[in-house]
Amino acid sequence: MPEPLRSSEAIDCRAIITEEQGRFVLTLEILMVPDRPDYIVRHRIADYPTRQRAEVAAKWTVNAANRNLPHPPLGF
Repeated sequence: MPEPLRSSEAIDCRAIITEEQGRFVLTLEILMVPDRPDYIVRHRIADYPTRQRAEVAAKWTVNAANRNLPHPPLGF
């Protein structure tokens, strides 16, 4: 079983919107510290009927995820 993720190991996050079967799927991609075996982690958040709704949800999700980062993205 892989060890649990900790927000202190996250470096950056971004949202990816893809279209699947006529719906727009929001996926959160989290960039972890390089020495982890799962360097990039993806979480499917939800699917939405329109791209506009998916983009609004993506903005909210990324803003909330960035609050939990221990430092600014790529800052040392």
